[in-house]
Parts: sequence; C-alpha cells; structure tokens
Amino acid sequence: MMTNKRIVILLLSFIGLYLLLSPLVNVIRDRYLAQEVYEVEEGQISSSAENQQSGKNDNKNKITEPPYEDGDIIGQLIIHKLGLEIPIVEGVLQKDLQNAVGHLVETAYPNEGGNIVIAGYRTTDSGPLFNKLTRLEVKDQVEIIDFQQTYIYEVTNICIIDKDEQEDLLDEINEQLALVTSTCDGEGRIVVIANKEER
Repeated sequence: MMTNKRIVILLLSFIGLYLLLSPLVNVIRDRYLAQEVYEVEEGQISSSAENQQSGKNDNKNKITEPPYEDGDIIGQLIIHKLGLEIPIVEGVLQKDLQNAVGHLVETAYPNEGGNIVIAGYRTTDSGPLFNKLTRLEVKDQVEIIDFQQTYIYEVTNICIIDKDEQEDLLDEINEQLALVTSTCDGEGRIVVIANKEER
C-alpha cells in the first residue's frame, strides 16, 4: 500500500503535467466564457448552451458506482461558502477537468478510512472550478456526495507550497481530504486540508 508521502509526490507530478498545458486551456476557457457572456447579453442563447446546461443538471444525477474508470462521475463536491457545486470525476486527465474536479486514483474514496486527494484547475479568482479556493478558512465545511451518502469535512489547514516541494501534508491518523490547485503564477500549489466529521 502506498504511503501518504508517495501519494502527495504522485499528486504533484500529475498536477505539474497538466499545468504545463494550462496557458492554452486558459485561452480557450477565456474565449468560451467571453462568448457565453456575449450571447446572454444579446438574448441569443444558442441551443448548444442550453444543451450544456441540461447536461450539467443531468450529471448531478449520474453518479456511478465502483469499479470506476477514468472520466466516470464518482460524486459531487459542494462548498456552500464558495457557491461551488461541481462533479468529481475519476482521474485527472486534462479533458475531464474542464467542467469537473478530479479524484487522484491512488488515493482513497470517502468512507474507506484513507486520505482523499481531489485536484482542479484554477484560472482566475472568479468563475467555476477551484478559482476561489483561497477564500476558505479553518472550520469551513466541504461536502462530498457519492452513490451512497453525503460526507462532511471541516477545513483544518490552508497552505501554499512550492510546486517542486514534496511535503507530506496528510496524516495517517485522521481520514482527511486534500483539495489541490495551482497558484495563479503556476509556481506553487494551494492545498486545503479537511478532516472528516464523524456523524
């Protein structure tokens, strides 16, 4: 079984890979969002936009059960403080992280007793995905919904580490959740650690 240190090292490696392509992703996302705003302002929402919105609503109800494959929707991440409700997909493939956050496959699932790592893009300080992650504070709540139930986590630590830093931030005593994204300059990693609340 992999140690938590190896998990964090693997996570940083995966994030480093997809961050190499993030400038291109940022340009495409910015153009898409600008076009979407224009269509709304002109009152000409295209049928494709309606289909996308419909698809997002459908995805909330299409949580799959294990065994999972890359790209499967395995749950939903909810952070009420940030107004964030977003699908969690299996894996961190770039194509799957445009409208979702990704579960690092080497880490645990909720209620397995291990540590969970979820990674997502961050392009600006507003919008979807993990753009507002730095607004979280200790004791804020994070929810994960899977095919079985809802799990509540309480934030215990928010830190920024260098992208090359290989630090073991998760302990082996508590069942913990780590939310990870890059800083705006791409030189660091924002890591939010939360402990599972017992019910």
